[in-house]
Amino acid sequence: MPQTILPENYPSGCDEKKIEEIIHNLESETKRTNLLDNSIAHMETVKYSSLIQLGQMELTGIFTKRYSLLALGVAILSLIISGTALYYAKIQAAPVLEQSARNERQAWNYCKTSPDSTWPTTDDDKIGCSEVLKMLKGKY
Repeated sequence: MPQTILPENYPSGCDEKKIEEIIHNLESETKRTNLLDNSIAHMETVKYSSLIQLGQMELTGIFTKRYSLLALGVAILSLIISGTALYYAKIQAAPVLEQSARNERQAWNYCKTSPDSTWPTTDDDKIGCSEVLKMLKGKY
């Protein structure tokens, strides 16, 4: 009966293709030994099954490592894209926030000196200075 020659470092020192080739050969030999009906053939089948399992576990480890690294790369790329988006959102929001803060400060200063008057709002309405002072009380 032909036997598959295993490398000394099987399965950890073999690449995927070599492991797959050896597994295929061992499966073929297992099928051939199953046709025989004796204890030596049974022992060979058990030995081949163990070697096949070792190879399959090694392949599983290789694939797990590969896809874990791929998932890590995608996660890092996602973080970079999110960070870039946040940075640009902050850059665009900063002038709006600064203008809003300036308007609040102007309203506060104006209403502090003229509490009985009104202050124009952004939607072309007017609000009483007493309301402005209440809203901005702890801010300035």
